[in-house]
Amino acid sequence: MDESHFLKNFKSARTNAALPLLQTASRVILLSGTPALSRPMELYTQIIAVAPRIISYMDFGVRYCDGKKNPWGWDFSGSSNMAELQIIMEERIMIRRLKKDVISQLPSKTRQMVLLNPTSIKIDKEMKHASSRFEKARLKDRHSLLLQYFSETASAKVQSVCDYVIDLIEADHKFLLFAHHQEMMDAIEDVIRNKCKVAYIRIDGKTPSEQRKFFCDKFQRQEDVKIAILSICAANSGLNLTATSMVVFAELFWNPGILVQAEDRVHRIGQLNSVNVYYLVAPGTADDFIWPLVQNKLSVLGKAGLTKDDFTKTDTLHFKNSKQTEILKYFSESFMEDVDPAEFTEAMDSTNTANHTTTQIETKSDIPTHQPEVTSFFPKQDAKVVDKEAGTLTTGPSKSEGDPFADNMGWLIDDIDWNEDDDMTFSEPMTKKKKEDDLSW
Repeated sequence: MDESHFLKNFKSARTNAALPLLQTASRVILLSGTPALSRPMELYTQIIAVAPRIISYMDFGVRYCDGKKNPWGWDFSGSSNMAELQIIMEERIMIRRLKKDVISQLPSKTRQMVLLNPTSIKIDKEMKHASSRFEKARLKDRHSLLLQYFSETASAKVQSVCDYVIDLIEADHKFLLFAHHQEMMDAIEDVIRNKCKVAYIRIDGKTPSEQRKFFCDKFQRQEDVKIAILSICAANSGLNLTATSMVVFAELFWNPGILVQAEDRVHRIGQLNSVNVYYLVAPGTADDFIWPLVQNKLSVLGKAGLTKDDFTKTDTLHFKNSKQTEILKYFSESFMEDVDPAEFTEAMDSTNTANHTTTQIETKSDIPTHQPEVTSFFPKQDAKVVDKEAGTLTTGPSKSEGDPFADNMGWLIDDIDWNEDDDMTFSEPMTKKKKEDDLSW
């Protein structure tokens, strides 16, 4: 199954239709460039599609998603024991191949953050009110307020983004332009069509699937088609647009995995030039908060071995006004609060070009139904160690326990420093060998 990360929401119709078929198939291969887009819980449905009885939903959420029980149910939006999860994924579930391993001559990719001209940013009363409400709000109220702030940011950035697009067109650049809100995409299209009068394509949530290939071929083959206006949500995957090496993001987005996927519409097989990615950031808007949030989420996925991308290395360009540097202080700070507005995207359906992600606040009724009886191979909190001084332990039950995966499981991890708080830290080198003792976690 290709693009398996679309199964991340176990409540979706797609997952409910596909998961039973995957779990009963004799052989299953899931393919994805980004198996988790922002948090470990997004891996769970893919894990049980490959190995249905490997771990229960609750056990996975508590151990690897920093599960916390609150008055409304369980919150599995966090992350914990990432080094341990990485080892288990790589040894039992996942085969990972980096682009540099399979595409020896893929050009480099450079990200640059462009600070938009503040004189063109429309900070009206509604924008100031949204900003003030967000900054003064309590943590539990910040999710919905940040969404409102995000929507107001699109309106505030429109003129400045259009000015930037005009400059690129006048310089005769061919490029992809990603945006999220309908208002932003409509304004950009109006400028390109009526003011600049250049050929372009547009793909958003309203574009029929049969027309997407036609538009992509048009962009690829016709030199006079200079711009592809693309929805961040609806056009971040499945498109080959290597006719250009420039990508511009008119808006940021909560989910770093989506951004990386969108970048790779040009950074892929067939690209001959170095890729340049530009993120347009507006000082004094929701961008001040979204950029650090993206950096933090990407760092979490990196600890689980699911990405090598790092937005903290992004270069900074000052567009037209080099004095506007105060925004940088936000980017050097860690936005530690768990603000994930994806939980409230239903409220944004009227302005978004496509739906995106899902809540991670789980109640008892939210637990996935496609779960056979679990024989857990994942470590429990009361893990037992074969030789604590030697740092050697075994994983997986013995065949005598009726384990259907016993032939594939059972390996030793050597050179493990076992701490009293039950966390695992690994030292090099690590070796694997068949288990010799009938011991489990």
